[in-house]
Amino acid sequence: MNEEQEKQLLKHVRIMKNCIVTITVCAVVLIAYDGFQFYRYHFGYSLSDIAFQKKIQFAYRNQDHQRRVELCENRLKEQPEDNQALWGLGDAYYKLGRWQDSIDTYNRLLDLNPGMEEHIKPIIEKAQEKLKEQEPPQQINSLDSSKAAPSPSE
Repeated sequence: MNEEQEKQLLKHVRIMKNCIVTITVCAVVLIAYDGFQFYRYHFGYSLSDIAFQKKIQFAYRNQDHQRRVELCENRLKEQPEDNQALWGLGDAYYKLGRWQDSIDTYNRLLDLNPGMEEHIKPIIEKAQEKLKEQEPPQQINSLDSSKAAPSPSE
């Protein structure tokens, strides 16, 4: 093989390499698009659903529960019966120690999904316990009502 043939061969190898890279990138894009279409078709997810999920996951991983509250409350303004937003909001309230808000949100989720009772009821019960622990003890009167002094009119 002479020098000119070798240069031609190297040129063709580079072209083939570039073609393979281009084909691979196109395949990845098509697979990603097909994957999105699969989820959209089978599960009803839209791009806004996927974006919401990503934001919620990011906030959860970073333990930014206040951000999760904001995201979920905004989502529920648009879609009041969004199960994922209700679950995330209830969990975020729980993590922030907002027990009554957590209980109310989980009860709302339970109203929409009675079949999830076995998963939701234990969380509600734990939040109710936490709420009771948080309440200040009742004041005990120094005078028992049965031993109260008679009124001046008696």
